[in-house]
Amino acid sequence: MTMVACCSLLSAEDVFSVFPLQAGNQWTYEHENRGGDRAHPQISRWITVTTVRGHATVPEGTVILRDTKLVQGQPNGGWIGTHGSFHYLLRQNCIYFLDRQEWDESAKRLRDDFRDILLRGQIAPDLCFPLEAGMHWRGNADHCSEWFMQGVVREGTAAAFVPDSVEAPDFHLFSPQACGGETGHRWFRSGTGITGEWFWHNGTYGELRVRLVKFQRGTK
Repeated sequence: MTMVACCSLLSAEDVFSVFPLQAGNQWTYEHENRGGDRAHPQISRWITVTTVRGHATVPEGTVILRDTKLVQGQPNGGWIGTHGSFHYLLRQNCIYFLDRQEWDESAKRLRDDFRDILLRGQIAPDLCFPLEAGMHWRGNADHCSEWFMQGVVREGTAAAFVPDSVEAPDFHLFSPQACGGETGHRWFRSGTGITGEWFWHNGTYGELRVRLVKFQRGTK
């Protein structure tokens, strides 16, 4: 079952003041996927631009509608190529990263199977606010990650690899068991959003590095 160590419930406006998911805001990310083996790694790089198109109110919360465009390079296929590129669900204090099979775009509603396990508390959020050291959440269904908030990044406390887009004030989240067996790291900056990610599985046999290139506020 999902566990979240948190304080009081926040309004959507409070969450958006920390994670600026207002319509028109835009993030440019550089992705690097490493596969193959240590001696001969296969490396793919690509750049995406994600823009918040708007919001949709549903009984389960607010869906942040996001459009992601590939602007350079080419993913090597699979889930890694679309990682974090679809919509978000804001439910109470938490953000859930949706996959295309979890959201019915034409009907503007969550699909029934996803909605059922969400309401049973079996889905792990991807982010929960306010971010404070010691927070912990997990799930036991399709979103099976377990995340620990390790506090603000300080020298010697982050991961073995840290994207160069990460700065000292950023929050560091750690997942010892993400779905598929990966070890996950995520960095978040208040007022900007996700500044970097690193998912690692047995060295270069499976590794995803994500760095924030640019964040721009829209005019909407």
